[in-house]
Amino acid sequence: MRIRSKAAGSIELFREDLVATKRKMPESSSSSDNFVRILHDTSNVKEDVFDFFEGVGLVFRRYNLDEELVWSTFFYWVQGYWQAAAEHISVTRENDNTIWEDFEYLYHQLSEIEKKKRKCTDTDLVLDEGYILDFLENEKHL
Repeated sequence: MRIRSKAAGSIELFREDLVATKRKMPESSSSSDNFVRILHDTSNVKEDVFDFFEGVGLVFRRYNLDEELVWSTFFYWVQGYWQAAAEHISVTRENDNTIWEDFEYLYHQLSEIEKKKRKCTDTDLVLDEGYILDFLENEKHL
């Protein structure tokens, strides 16, 4: 729980810095992309949670674990952390797309199960900013 709390706090700070600086920048995508890379390189995002889900994803993919059991146990956190840290993860993977590839696999596979179970679409699974902030706040205070 301490690891999740620290991870959530560091992701929250990264997201706050990202939003604050984007407000000050012109809408040029190249300068925005460069800023995200600089912010990423100077951030202190705790990636232990991503590594944990990387391991879960590898075991899920390789050892044919029961899909519904994995979905029921982990989807809330997989979805929350994947979407909350999407920009950080994307920049990290620019030079090596194998980083957290099993976390990504887990996210997509569990999302498919969620869509079937809840009878919803990809759009319905996109978390809004308020939900992400609440998710991170709850994780910080475990």
